[in-house]
Amino acid sequence: MVLISIEDFVIPVLQTLKSLGGKAWLSEVEEEFYKRFHHFLDPNKDWQQITRNHGKPMWQDYCGSRVAFHYLKPSGYITIERHGRKGSVWEITRIGWEKLHSEGAT
Repeated sequence: MVLISIEDFVIPVLQTLKSLGGKAWLSEVEEEFYKRFHHFLDPNKDWQQITRNHGKPMWQDYCGSRVAFHYLKPSGYITIERHGRKGSVWEITRIGWEKLHSEGAT
């Protein structure tokens, strides 16, 4: 597995959230994702490059906001509770658990 595009992050991020009990702060998801999946990041991309939109390394932007708002939330795989400056809490939905199960990732 090589993580290249945002779509490639869907299952790894759901697996990360699952490992955190199915509900976690975005910062926890990002940290745990990097521990578990950084070695799968496409070596041809500069994943430490700071993104303009969030001022974060690209890997963090991809496993966070980009995958959430392009795939996870629109597909109904997660819910997002916003807590202002404290960040947001993500929770896997029934549909998200079904997606993990269908991918053999449970």
